[in-house]
Amino acid sequence: MRKTMFSKGLSSVVVSLAVFGILYHSGLARAGQAHSTDQHADEVLVGKIYQKDSHLQKILFDFHRTVRRSGNETDATRTYTYPNGRIAAIEKATYRKGKLVSYQLMQKQISAHGRVQIRGNVQQGKGQMSFRYVKDGETFTNIEDLEASTVVNDTLVPYMLAHWNKLMQGKEVYARYVVVSHTEAAGFNIVKSGETTWKGKPAVIIKMVPASFFVRLVVDPMYFIVEKDSHRVVKYEGIVTPKVKENGEWTNLEAVMVLPRTPRVQVTAR
Repeated sequence: MRKTMFSKGLSSVVVSLAVFGILYHSGLARAGQAHSTDQHADEVLVGKIYQKDSHLQKILFDFHRTVRRSGNETDATRTYTYPNGRIAAIEKATYRKGKLVSYQLMQKQISAHGRVQIRGNVQQGKGQMSFRYVKDGETFTNIEDLEASTVVNDTLVPYMLAHWNKLMQGKEVYARYVVVSHTEAAGFNIVKSGETTWKGKPAVIIKMVPASFFVRLVVDPMYFIVEKDSHRVVKYEGIVTPKVKENGEWTNLEAVMVLPRTPRVQVTAR
């Protein structure tokens, strides 16, 4: 029998949103480029996730993104680990000839895993997405149509930067974000909310909020600090991929993620 996660309430649709992963491509795309990431597959990114309100003093998780290419196929793997090295979660985006074909989520903390397979062309908004998520012995599935605004973690920042001029004009950009753990895509609005500085450099604050008024009542906005000149996402505040255990239950974690500059390295061939 086909099962979906729609019955779990409005907030649950987006509460596990992996915006954490949005940062993986900070600085990899530039305004005006299409949101394909294959042309930037020679980047390694590292980051640290800090406890909210700890003033970047308490590290909760480390983040590491690597890329491997085999022929026309590229895998971008993002790993979240505790400070002691134990793995909390893994995500993998697979591209074929620069086009996204699948995205996987492995939630080691809660022994759950899921995948969305994409048949068609995201840039053209033609095709379908097939979802499968397994947790606590139950399998949930769903099928949705593709839209040109459809994004996953690895393509959201390139998509956002492709609409940079529109954002700088104060206009909203709509994104249909894939949430594997809820076997669906949820609508979000992205908008410039202000300006600031980051380590002495001019920066822009980009806010991402659920498109639904009712979901906005229960889900807080997510914020990105983006360098004006380089268009690098250097800081993110909001829900992250790893979870935290409170009173014996795994719950979603709101935290701060910072991504320092890392040197460009050669992609690993296989």
